[in-house]
Amino acid sequence: MAEILEGATEHHNYAPLTHKQTMEVSRYLHDLIRQMQAQIADLGKSASESSEAVTKLNQSSQGSSQQQQQMQDNLGKAYTEIENLRNEQGRTNANVGKLQAGLSGTNDRVADLIDAQKVTDTTIKRINGDIEEQALNAHNLKEALEKKIERDIKALRDDLSLSDLNIQHLQEEAASLKKMVHDNKENLRQLTQK
Repeated sequence: MAEILEGATEHHNYAPLTHKQTMEVSRYLHDLIRQMQAQIADLGKSASESSEAVTKLNQSSQGSSQQQQQMQDNLGKAYTEIENLRNEQGRTNANVGKLQAGLSGTNDRVADLIDAQKVTDTTIKRINGDIEEQALNAHNLKEALEKKIERDIKALRDDLSLSDLNIQHLQEEAASLKKMVHDNKENLRQLTQK
């Protein structure tokens, strides 16, 4: 039925659509809506998985607050983009609903539907491009965060090892001072008994 919407049939603009053709156009538009909803659901799932991965990274790294803030800002932007896409899908769904109601109307409405379908197709292509771009951005952000967190964890482990070594030296010095104090007390006690 896409042929009628694209104007590729012998159908004249002034001829009314048959009931069968109207139903086929409606089914075609419903299929497009379902495809778009599935793509947006997949995007939401990907965003959720990215959010879970970032949350796990935050818990394990305990990195600098500046990096965490930047990560939260990036996630906020991603959620904003997803919300914008959902809003745009709602507007697109509303437009498609208007188009379906107009199919049972006059011949002029058929021409309007064809024009609106072109706009919807363009919007879907743009949404698909935005979805792909957001997925790539989320992937790049995840890789950058993982690399940064690995470096931070290595640095923290190195610092911890150095701290452990310093503590060991301090404990040895403390034991040595304790022994020296004990020896001095013993010497002093022996001197005072004489």
